[in-house]
Amino acid sequence: MSSNARTPLIVALLLAILGLGIWLMATPSGKPPDGAASFPPAASASGATGQPASERGVSPSCAECEAKFCSAERGGCRESVGLAADGPRKGTARSALCEEVLACVRKTGCAPGARGVGNECYCGKDDVQKCITEATADGPCKEVIEAAAESTSPMTVGQRWGKAEFALGAAFRRVRCAGDRCRAECFPGVLAPGHGQPM
Repeated sequence: MSSNARTPLIVALLLAILGLGIWLMATPSGKPPDGAASFPPAASASGATGQPASERGVSPSCAECEAKFCSAERGGCRESVGLAADGPRKGTARSALCEEVLACVRKTGCAPGARGVGNECYCGKDDVQKCITEATADGPCKEVIEAAAESTSPMTVGQRWGKAEFALGAAFRRVRCAGDRCRAECFPGVLAPGHGQPM
């Protein structure tokens, strides 16, 4: 091969080496280039920095406050054992029903409201007494609350509101503790209850 024929091949090789050198200099050590897949380090169950593990819909400040003041209530859903014995979701794991109530409360922001912790979630804007006695409940979490109470009877729902053996009671024990001890962190912008009491 003549020297004239080898020149384009040498130039191409030099350009390739030059391009590789520029790419290596532009890429920080240990980091993939832009557009490459990047995966965050795995966090431990308690959080990468020793903070409480995050939950969907729970801000870090709320999780930290709950871990400090509501540790017993935070585990309530896991302790809701067995299956719903009655109600619209009979046969569903109580722990799952408890989590559904918490998810609805977080999504809608219905608790704690001005009339107490959680009343609005079930009764909506109705007075609690009327809601219970006249079955007028129309709150944003009515269906999941009745499933967690294992009853569609407003009177029974009211009776089971604070009973931890039901998914409903376990969920609202946590909501109430967060409302009492971590209102600013878990329910920012919500005024303290001053009109009426929780069920």
